[in-house]
Amino acid sequence: MRKTYYSVLTALVLTASGCLPGTQVPDEIVEAVSIIAVSNGFQPRKPHYMLEQFVPAVTTDKKQRSQLASVLLDAITSDQTTPAGRTVLAQHLAKIADNSDLRKLKRMLGNPQTEADIRIALGETAASQIKRESLKVYEAEIKSNDPAKQISGLSGISRYYPKAAPQHCLNMINSENHAVYATAIRLLAELDANVLMMELSRLNKENQLKVMHVIEEQKLTDIVPIAEPVIRFNKGGEKKVLLVTGLEYPGHPWRETAPMLAGFLAQDKRLEVSYIEDPRILAQSVLNSYDVIVLNYQNHQVPAPDGALANLKRVVEDGKGLVLMHFACGAFIDWETKVVNTEFAEIAGRVWNPNLRGHDPRGLFRVQITDTDHPITKGLTDFDTDDELYTCLDGTLPIQVLATAKSKVDQKDYPMAFVLTPGKGRTFHCVLGHDLKAMNDTVGELYRHGTLWTARLE
Repeated sequence: MRKTYYSVLTALVLTASGCLPGTQVPDEIVEAVSIIAVSNGFQPRKPHYMLEQFVPAVTTDKKQRSQLASVLLDAITSDQTTPAGRTVLAQHLAKIADNSDLRKLKRMLGNPQTEADIRIALGETAASQIKRESLKVYEAEIKSNDPAKQISGLSGISRYYPKAAPQHCLNMINSENHAVYATAIRLLAELDANVLMMELSRLNKENQLKVMHVIEEQKLTDIVPIAEPVIRFNKGGEKKVLLVTGLEYPGHPWRETAPMLAGFLAQDKRLEVSYIEDPRILAQSVLNSYDVIVLNYQNHQVPAPDGALANLKRVVEDGKGLVLMHFACGAFIDWETKVVNTEFAEIAGRVWNPNLRGHDPRGLFRVQITDTDHPITKGLTDFDTDDELYTCLDGTLPIQVLATAKSKVDQKDYPMAFVLTPGKGRTFHCVLGHDLKAMNDTVGELYRHGTLWTARLE
């Protein structure tokens, strides 16, 4: 059914705007507009990314700008377009609109069906335009079923009753209306970005995705600060370790496994272990301040932070250590194409390939230490664990396998832990650690030894 919507809407905007094959606005951009129009505002990611990249490019070309504006306006006014899609497309149109286009958008403010979506797109929810009312009046508006009134109520409370606003904004992140929850996230970011980031880890998965996409979509990165990593253990230790988490596949309880991993590492007092639940730090220069970066992170259906992979790769190849835990092998994946990220593979050694069988059914299996002379595994013996036996790793770079396990499905041996030396750096990659039950003491010892080796403390 959705593909039918895509094709019908694409045909409509092509016909109405005259953007037939051979004109300056590519057909794939028109198709991207049609997909966004019937989307939930941020998925699927690929057409959003295509349009975000294309819009700035047309500002210097009058003819192309006019054509794209026409395509966007036709989609915005289509009956098939969702409120969320309308808001996103109107935001793009506002970036390139001339006075005529803006007048057409503003006329949609008079329609109750489109008012809220166009207001957020035009940035016309400014609190200065909201008449002062009692707190009860604004709260009544928020409780109504009218998105425009909900936005007005949020804006009014944010301006006149800022102490009461954060909780109302947090509550409205649950809204299914893109304009409403986007307004709530933006207002909370402007009121107290620290509260937004503190609450982010407590939100459910769907709302976490909403927040992260709105931060990206509305360019709120400058006002939503990256938290300072917290030193959890051994302050002043010889080597500084940064454990990065905060986003994972929903079936992987990072809120439980990441603190446990930090505790395992801290059993060696030479390691000062810091902790952060904001993957954006991977794109920051502060990464150079740490000797080892430990990833309990996987960008599940959320674009990785801009510049994160390039920065991490540079830091590791310049001599830092990298430790990858469990599904961190799937970090930096493009969720639309599901193509293996070869640049990440250069520092990870092996990466998750979604086209391969993922893992054996969860259960007990034996981990065999295959290299007893390496500093990481020296003194360790074979052990049993209750975990997922990963069979999904792919890559061709030379690696030194330290431990393997035999699949009960195909009777083949698969690497459970291995090392490599990208550039001047060191990587320890282990796919064990699905949950607390899988994080037994021997697995913890393996990760601690691996971290010590990447920190050059073997």
